[in-house]
Amino acid sequence: MAEEHICISIYTTPGQAAEALALLLSAGFEGSALSLLGRDRWAESQSVGTCRMGNALVYRGTQGDTWEKICSGIPGRGGIWFFEDGPLLVAGRVADSLTTAPGEPMAPGAKGLETALTRFGVPEASAGSYASELSNHRLLLFVHGSLEATDHAQHLLSVTPATNHTLHHGASG
Repeated sequence: MAEEHICISIYTTPGQAAEALALLLSAGFEGSALSLLGRDRWAESQSVGTCRMGNALVYRGTQGDTWEKICSGIPGRGGIWFFEDGPLLVAGRVADSLTTAPGEPMAPGAKGLETALTRFGVPEASAGSYASELSNHRLLLFVHGSLEATDHAQHLLSVTPATNHTLHHGASG
Protein backbone atom coordinates (compact mmCIF):
# COMPACT_ATOMS: atom_id res chain seq x y z
CA MET A 1 0.00 0.00 0.00
CA ALA A 2 1.34 3.45 -0.92
CA GLU A 3 2.31 5.82 1.86
CA GLU A 4 -0.40 8.38 2.61
CA HIS A 5 0.10 12.07 3.25
CA ILE A 6 -2.13 14.89 4.56
CA CYS A 7 -2.37 18.49 3.44
CA ILE A 8 -4.05 20.56 6.18
CA SER A 9 -5.35 24.07 5.49
CA ILE A 10 -6.70 26.39 8.16
CA TYR A 11 -9.70 28.66 7.46
CA THR A 12 -11.29 31.44 9.49
CA THR A 13 -14.89 30.98 8.35
CA PRO A 14 -17.07 28.07 7.20
CA GLY A 15 -17.71 29.98 3.97
CA GLN A 16 -13.98 30.04 3.18
CA ALA A 17 -13.73 26.31 3.90
CA ALA A 18 -16.77 25.63 1.69
CA GLU A 19 -15.18 27.54 -1.21
CA ALA A 20 -11.91 25.62 -0.78
CA LEU A 21 -13.81 22.34 -0.69
CA ALA A 22 -15.68 23.29 -3.88
CA LEU A 23 -12.36 24.15 -5.55
CA LEU A 24 -10.93 20.75 -4.70
CA LEU A 25 -14.03 18.89 -5.84
CA SER A 26 -14.11 20.82 -9.15
CA ALA A 27 -10.43 19.93 -9.66
CA GLY A 28 -11.34 16.24 -9.48
CA PHE A 29 -10.57 15.37 -5.86
CA GLU A 30 -12.86 12.67 -4.48
CA GLY A 31 -14.95 13.65 -1.46
CA SER A 32 -13.65 10.53 0.28
CA ALA A 33 -10.15 12.11 0.27
CA LEU A 34 -11.38 15.11 2.27
CA SER A 35 -12.15 15.78 5.93
CA LEU A 36 -13.22 18.93 7.75
CA LEU A 37 -13.13 19.85 11.43
CA GLY A 38 -14.57 23.00 12.96
CA ARG A 39 -16.72 24.51 15.62
CA ASP A 40 -20.00 26.33 15.43
CA ARG A 41 -19.09 29.50 17.37
CA TRP A 42 -22.45 29.90 18.97
CA ALA A 43 -23.32 26.25 19.45
CA GLU A 44 -21.81 26.14 22.94
CA SER A 45 -24.82 27.97 24.33
CA GLN A 46 -27.50 26.41 22.12
CA SER A 47 -28.88 22.98 21.44
CA VAL A 48 -27.53 21.52 18.24
CA GLY A 49 -28.09 18.25 16.50
CA THR A 50 -26.91 16.26 13.56
CA CYS A 51 -27.89 13.12 11.77
CA ARG A 52 -26.97 11.50 8.49
CA MET A 53 -29.85 10.70 6.18
CA GLY A 54 -28.50 8.64 3.30
CA ASN A 55 -25.64 10.72 1.91
CA ALA A 56 -26.86 13.99 3.41
CA LEU A 57 -25.92 15.47 6.76
CA VAL A 58 -28.68 17.31 8.58
CA TYR A 59 -27.22 19.82 11.05
CA ARG A 60 -29.14 22.21 13.26
CA GLY A 61 -26.97 25.00 14.60
CA THR A 62 -26.26 28.60 13.75
CA GLN A 63 -24.18 27.59 10.71
CA GLY A 64 -26.44 24.72 9.66
CA ASP A 65 -26.86 25.62 5.99
CA THR A 66 -23.12 26.05 5.49
CA TRP A 67 -22.21 22.80 7.27
CA GLU A 68 -24.86 20.86 5.35
CA LYS A 69 -23.43 22.21 2.08
CA ILE A 70 -19.88 21.40 3.15
CA CYS A 71 -20.79 17.88 4.23
CA SER A 72 -22.66 17.13 1.02
CA GLY A 73 -19.26 16.94 -0.71
CA ILE A 74 -17.69 14.70 1.95
CA PRO A 75 -19.22 11.21 2.04
CA GLY A 76 -19.02 8.92 5.00
CA ARG A 77 -18.79 9.49 8.68
CA GLY A 78 -19.43 12.73 10.48
CA GLY A 79 -20.91 14.12 13.61
CA ILE A 80 -20.45 16.24 16.69
CA TRP A 81 -18.08 15.41 19.52
CA PHE A 82 -18.26 17.26 22.81
CA PHE A 83 -15.02 18.22 24.51
CA GLU A 84 -14.59 20.34 27.65
CA ASP A 85 -14.17 23.45 25.52
CA GLY A 86 -17.29 22.85 23.44
CA PRO A 87 -18.63 20.84 20.51
CA LEU A 88 -16.52 19.89 17.50
CA LEU A 89 -18.13 19.26 14.10
CA VAL A 90 -16.37 16.65 11.98
CA ALA A 91 -16.97 15.33 8.47
CA GLY A 92 -14.96 12.71 6.61
CA ARG A 93 -12.32 10.11 7.42
CA VAL A 94 -10.78 12.00 10.33
CA ALA A 95 -13.98 11.29 12.29
CA ASP A 96 -12.81 7.69 12.70
CA SER A 97 -9.84 8.85 14.80
CA LEU A 98 -12.23 10.49 17.26
CA THR A 99 -13.83 7.18 18.07
CA THR A 100 -11.72 5.18 20.44
CA ALA A 101 -10.82 1.55 20.45
CA PRO A 102 -12.60 -0.54 23.12
CA GLY A 103 -10.94 -0.07 26.50
CA GLU A 104 -9.02 3.01 25.31
CA PRO A 105 -10.45 6.12 26.99
CA MET A 106 -10.26 9.48 25.24
CA ALA A 107 -8.50 12.17 27.26
CA PRO A 108 -10.68 15.18 28.10
CA GLY A 109 -10.58 18.56 26.33
CA ALA A 110 -7.76 19.67 24.06
CA LYS A 111 -5.58 16.72 25.09
CA GLY A 112 -8.21 14.31 23.76
CA LEU A 113 -8.37 16.21 20.50
CA GLU A 114 -4.57 16.18 20.20
CA THR A 115 -4.61 12.41 20.78
CA ALA A 116 -7.24 11.96 18.06
CA LEU A 117 -5.24 14.08 15.61
CA THR A 118 -2.02 12.13 16.25
CA ARG A 119 -3.95 8.87 15.86
CA PHE A 120 -4.92 10.10 12.44
CA GLY A 121 -1.34 10.84 11.42
CA VAL A 122 -0.78 14.46 12.43
CA PRO A 123 2.70 14.74 13.99
CA GLU A 124 2.60 15.04 17.77
CA ALA A 125 4.55 18.31 17.55
CA SER A 126 1.77 19.84 15.41
CA ALA A 127 -1.32 18.40 17.10
CA GLY A 128 -1.37 21.00 19.88
CA SER A 129 -1.33 23.92 17.46
CA TYR A 130 -4.18 22.39 15.42
CA ALA A 131 -6.22 21.81 18.61
CA SER A 132 -5.58 25.46 19.51
CA GLU A 133 -6.75 26.62 16.07
CA LEU A 134 -9.97 24.64 16.54
CA SER A 135 -10.46 26.15 20.02
CA ASN A 136 -10.15 29.56 18.35
CA HIS A 137 -12.99 28.64 15.96
CA ARG A 138 -10.83 28.01 12.90
CA LEU A 139 -11.64 25.17 10.52
CA LEU A 140 -9.20 22.48 9.39
CA LEU A 141 -9.55 21.09 5.88
CA PHE A 142 -7.69 17.79 5.37
CA VAL A 143 -6.77 16.34 1.98
CA HIS A 144 -5.60 12.72 2.26
CA GLY A 145 -3.64 10.88 -0.41
CA SER A 146 -0.40 10.32 -2.25
CA LEU A 147 2.42 12.85 -2.13
CA GLU A 148 1.53 13.94 -5.67
CA ALA A 149 -2.16 14.45 -4.77
CA THR A 150 -1.47 16.36 -1.56
CA ASP A 151 1.15 18.53 -3.29
CA HIS A 152 -1.43 19.31 -5.97
CA ALA A 153 -4.04 20.14 -3.31
CA GLN A 154 -1.58 22.41 -1.50
CA HIS A 155 -0.88 24.22 -4.79
CA LEU A 156 -4.61 24.62 -5.58
CA LEU A 157 -5.41 25.83 -2.07
CA SER A 158 -2.59 28.39 -2.11
CA VAL A 159 -4.98 30.83 -3.84
CA THR A 160 -7.59 30.50 -1.09
CA PRO A 161 -7.70 32.71 2.04
CA ALA A 162 -6.32 29.98 4.32
CA THR A 163 -4.06 31.18 7.10
CA ASN A 164 -1.77 28.16 6.59
CA HIS A 165 -1.26 25.10 4.36
CA THR A 166 0.91 22.31 5.76
CA LEU A 167 1.85 18.99 4.23
CA HIS A 168 2.43 16.09 6.65
CA HIS A 169 4.15 12.97 5.31
CA GLY A 170 3.38 9.37 6.20
CA ALA A 171 -0.06 9.84 7.78
CA SER A 172 -1.86 6.81 9.13
CA GLY A 173 -5.41 7.94 8.37
